[in-house]
Amino acid sequence: MTGSASAVFTTFAALALLGALSYAHEDDGKVLHREKPYRGPGYHCPLGLDGAPLPSFVPGAGAGMGSYSSQPFNSSNVRLLSWLPLNTWGANQQNGNSGWGYVSPSGREYALMGLYGGTAFVDITVPGQAVTAGYIAGPNSLWRDVRVFAHPTLGDYAYAVSEGGSGIQVISLAGIDSGVVTLVNTVTTGPSPSATHSMEINQQTGYLYRSGGGSNGIRIYDLNANPASPTYVSSWSTKYTHEVTLANYTSGPLAGKEIAFLCGGDNGGWANTGLDILDVTNKANIVAVTPRLTWPSGQYGHQCTLSADKSKLYLNDELYVPNLGGTTINHVFDISNLGTSAPTFLGTFTNGNTAIPHNEYTEGNLLYQAAYTSGVRVYDLAQNATNPPEVAWFDTRSSDDGATFNGLWNVYPFHPNGTVTGSDLESGLFVWWVGQPLLSYSYPNGQPASIPNTGYALRVQITAAQQASIVAGSTQLWYRTTGNWTSVPLVSVGGGQYDANFPAVPCNTTFQYYISATTTNNIVWSSPEDAPTAFHSTQASVCTAPPVGYCTPKVNSLGCTPQIGFSGTHPSASAQSGFTVTGSNVRNQKPGLMLYSLTGRDATPFGGGTLCVLAPVRRSGQLSSGGSPSGNDCTGAYSLDLNAFIAGGTGDPGLAVPGNTVRMQFWGRDQGFPAPDNVTLTAGLEAQIAP
Repeated sequence: MTGSASAVFTTFAALALLGALSYAHEDDGKVLHREKPYRGPGYHCPLGLDGAPLPSFVPGAGAGMGSYSSQPFNSSNVRLLSWLPLNTWGANQQNGNSGWGYVSPSGREYALMGLYGGTAFVDITVPGQAVTAGYIAGPNSLWRDVRVFAHPTLGDYAYAVSEGGSGIQVISLAGIDSGVVTLVNTVTTGPSPSATHSMEINQQTGYLYRSGGGSNGIRIYDLNANPASPTYVSSWSTKYTHEVTLANYTSGPLAGKEIAFLCGGDNGGWANTGLDILDVTNKANIVAVTPRLTWPSGQYGHQCTLSADKSKLYLNDELYVPNLGGTTINHVFDISNLGTSAPTFLGTFTNGNTAIPHNEYTEGNLLYQAAYTSGVRVYDLAQNATNPPEVAWFDTRSSDDGATFNGLWNVYPFHPNGTVTGSDLESGLFVWWVGQPLLSYSYPNGQPASIPNTGYALRVQITAAQQASIVAGSTQLWYRTTGNWTSVPLVSVGGGQYDANFPAVPCNTTFQYYISATTTNNIVWSSPEDAPTAFHSTQASVCTAPPVGYCTPKVNSLGCTPQIGFSGTHPSASAQSGFTVTGSNVRNQKPGLMLYSLTGRDATPFGGGTLCVLAPVRRSGQLSSGGSPSGNDCTGAYSLDLNAFIAGGTGDPGLAVPGNTVRMQFWGRDQGFPAPDNVTLTAGLEAQIAP
């Protein structure tokens, strides 16, 4: 931890570095550091919700999806789901800026993003297939901010403001699920009605707060009576306000109060920067909760967020790194006694990175920070509330982590589906999953390099996170030997375990495969993670020869030639059923049995025909040929499920040894011949025992 209370709570002179210029003027760092935006393909998850590989997309085609890209991004504990570059919305978009989120009454989820030329609306209901859902043009500007208000009875609206002027754009979201957003009003009332730097809306009280844009303080508008036509209420203009954060208190000395935390500076923006904490419950009588907190020369209190329990306030410093060197810093205050005592400065924390911090928000025990050139950074407040460790990050600008105003502007971690979105100055909109996957895969029996060519059941363990549910029927094995991918549903065996069943194939066939399943928040999780570009492989090189007939049958006394055949692929040492041997075209209603040998083939005279199995000969139990119940004909047939016979354990133990070969022949009675030749004999069948 670094810093001191005296340094923070002392008022300092204006910065000589930047003078008394408005933050939106042309020599602002964001203007000076402008670069050409990335214009190229973006990214979508290459798997559909059913796990099937999808074709690539063309940027701007259809709903504005970009094609798949191998664009590299450095990251840790963050998975990229979708990426829409700025050219998704046309070649004239010179930069992105802020962003927000929205859930329609139907439950569809959206990301909102400010662009150079207007405001974009993106459907992220299927996070891996984010698509544009609307666009509202506005004045060209490097700065734009957007928020949403859901009125309980009068509809949902988005509000967009910019440093480029044109007041507050009011956008109806009534048709967004159909891809329609409508500009219904432009509000130009109140002090400095044109330009705005940033904005916040209190969803509980229904008030909109404008900040910056060449004007001091905040300007407040009422959305309750008519959200399509916000009414100017009042303002507070003692100090320049860059960003405002709102909180509603339900307990303690501030119970029932609406409190505004204002980050900014003196007239001109940069000088004498600090934090004002105001009670804005009574819009006609706004009062300070505590004396203003100020910052040392060369630093700038840009924006702040509160911990979930409102005991801590985290404030990012936008000028410490470029002006004073060092690394990213966040100021930490104890505000647990706010209302009875002033905040207590607890110091600063850093992740050691040289990028400049920007907007940040807390969700649960995590603090999400958009940190310009180093992308999104995630800190775990549960581990240490005043010096939290960095637990995840995704760098949208992998080329460098320089102290410049490039890269990620804003991050939004409040989407109900658990995703996080980020808006980048040069690279556009990102959709991420932060943290451990909702589904993880393991293989209790391993992933063998070689499997039987007669078919194989690969045991798969799918472990779901506590908050995750798997969509019924979405667990799939996807495989290919050549050409297209084919799916086979996984078979549940209980306890989160499944069998992925590979089919019988020619010997030495190579399988490429992956496993997929979808959670109820519409995210596909696969093993390996980057399927189908990445995949597992195995070779069906444990080869079993196909069953084959041999030897000569004995024509029976009615002149019929008995036939031996089978159903299934191979006898199995472990399967309970599935390989049945049949002897057909034999005399009806005659007893019989199956002769078998594990020694070899034979072709010696026997019973007026040929014995096809080599001694020592083993026998099954008695069988009946069945067939017509009366008369003499050849409608009889013998049948034996060899797998069930093996599983029953009454046969030769050698039948349960994979790789052994069994030779079989049916024997039956035929009294149409004189003894000792009064028998039926089929030809022989040779089959190899599979695992």
